[in-house]
Amino acid sequence: MQTAPRLPLLSQGRKKKWSYGSLFFSLFYFVPLFFTKTPDTITVLLMLGGYVAFIVLYVATLHQSMKTLPVYMLSLSVLGYVISVFNPGGAIIFGFLAFIVGYYYSIKQGAAFVGLIVSSLMAIQVWGAQGQGFSSSPLR
Repeated sequence: MQTAPRLPLLSQGRKKKWSYGSLFFSLFYFVPLFFTKTPDTITVLLMLGGYVAFIVLYVATLHQSMKTLPVYMLSLSVLGYVISVFNPGGAIIFGFLAFIVGYYYSIKQGAAFVGLIVSSLMAIQVWGAQGQGFSSSPLR
């Protein structure tokens, strides 16, 4: 049985520049703040805490081998869902996850992962639209 080639970590070599440089786009996380009435202090602190948690988890994920990578990706996914409850900008986390999946996994596995994320986000939106979801979110 032939094994997949071992890829260098996203935190090494030339890939490091792209992996860390892409964090510039994570600033879109804060865009919803500009489209809301003055958010309360708790909301701002939750957003900042969520952003710091994202940065820490993302950087840690970049340094993981294929053996431990799924645990970190699951953590990023959960963080993305939790943050999206009170900040629609939290969806940027899923873009960073897609970047990692696109690098380490086959097209088939990547498509399955992205399909799962998209369908779960759609289900959350439908659930929220029916009045059972996150309508009390301060940023919505």
